[in-house]
Amino acid sequence: MIHKDFSLRENGHLSRYLVFSRQEWAQLRNNTPLTLSQESVQSLCSLNDPISLQEVEHIYLPLSRLLQLNVAAVQKLYTFTLCQIAFRDPSSYFTRFANLSTEQAIATARSIWQEINSPNLRQNILPSRERANLILSKGKENTIQPVKLPKL
Repeated sequence: MIHKDFSLRENGHLSRYLVFSRQEWAQLRNNTPLTLSQESVQSLCSLNDPISLQEVEHIYLPLSRLLQLNVAAVQKLYTFTLCQIAFRDPSSYFTRFANLSTEQAIATARSIWQEINSPNLRQNILPSRERANLILSKGKENTIQPVKLPKL
């Protein structure tokens, strides 16, 4: 684990940046898998911007991991903030769900789907989908599977 001094100074002034050596930065990869081959890296190179598999491993994998951690943190913060706002406001519709256990929340979500969302989908959305400008279909765990864009 790398520990950095957040009061680090550059030229006598407090710095906004943490400075990592190449070796320290490479350690941030933290077992992020390298899924590229040397041939794949070579096909991505341009004439004036050579890159090696080692450069990918030491620089770009830690950067990729940092971006993944950043996205995950922002998503958690957004979810937490949304829940705090929705559940604390007594006038919010969602206040009634604030004290549900996980099992109760899942049962409530399934009930809402069966009684409200599924009938709405069948009665109102599916019949009009051919007029849609874009159709996003969700698969397992709400991942977008096919994206359908009408032909011109």
